[in-house]
Amino acid sequence: MARLKLLTKKERERREQRKQIIFAIIVAIIMVASVIGFTLELSYREQSNPYEHTIELYGRKITINTLYSKNETGDVVLDFIPSVDYFAGKRFYFYSSPELRQSAVRLLQYLSYFTLLNEACLNESKAAYKCYNEELPLKSCDDDVLVFAYSNASKIEKQKGCIILSGNETTIEKTIDRFLYELFSL
Repeated sequence: MARLKLLTKKERERREQRKQIIFAIIVAIIMVASVIGFTLELSYREQSNPYEHTIELYGRKITINTLYSKNETGDVVLDFIPSVDYFAGKRFYFYSSPELRQSAVRLLQYLSYFTLLNEACLNESKAAYKCYNEELPLKSCDDDVLVFAYSNASKIEKQKGCIILSGNETTIEKTIDRFLYELFSL
């Protein structure tokens, strides 16, 4: 008959401690491997950005980076087709909803190559266009204004002199990319 060996309290504690150490080592290995994998993936993405476009504009090479492919921007409603000629050499004002300001900078950066841009407040009856800085000039859609409007719809439209790019925190990037594809004929 097989005998069951009774373990002392000290032996049981030692076995439990050994199990905990082995478990901790396995968890640490998984964590280190995932960090290394994540770092390699980021490095790979930076080296092979499939949405990087190089164009020549007024004798200068410009690299346009988009976050979406052209096909992925097809659901953005397009009621206005932007072109470099429309913006070249003109003064445009821009207004952005506070939630979209950081994203708007990406488009404004490209437009600044051939357009004079100034920030402004928008004097329209819509409550969505609240001015957050009273020192900015007050403009209306009678002026040339690029508007980054907070909306659940992804849309590019023109109302008088206002070119309105609509989206929310998650969709405005796609709207901006659609604008860039049309603007530079990518």
